[in-house]
Amino acid sequence: MSTVISSQRIVLTQGMITNGYLSVPKDLFPKDSWRYENTPQQALLINLNVNNEYSLRTEYSIYHNGLRRLPKIKTFFAKHALRAGRAVVLERISLYEYRLNLDRSIS
Repeated sequence: MSTVISSQRIVLTQGMITNGYLSVPKDLFPKDSWRYENTPQQALLINLNVNNEYSLRTEYSIYHNGLRRLPKIKTFFAKHALRAGRAVVLERISLYEYRLNLDRSIS
């Protein structure tokens, strides 16, 4: 098991579930993975392991304040019957490695 450097609990909103994104603070990600809208800048991609079900590469969107390019995340939300108010946990494993898990804590 990898050591967790930092983590962020994310309470899901209906917008996140419906549109398939995660709002998270930018400080959890390295600055060179931040993507600014309307600029030619190429952001470095981060690796995101989703609940040990699949992995993807994405970037942090400054414009949207979160992770937007998340193929299959709506399927993940549906598979686990996640609704607004439920939470997931985003863990930073290394500079560009992250893991998204179901929040198993008691709310």
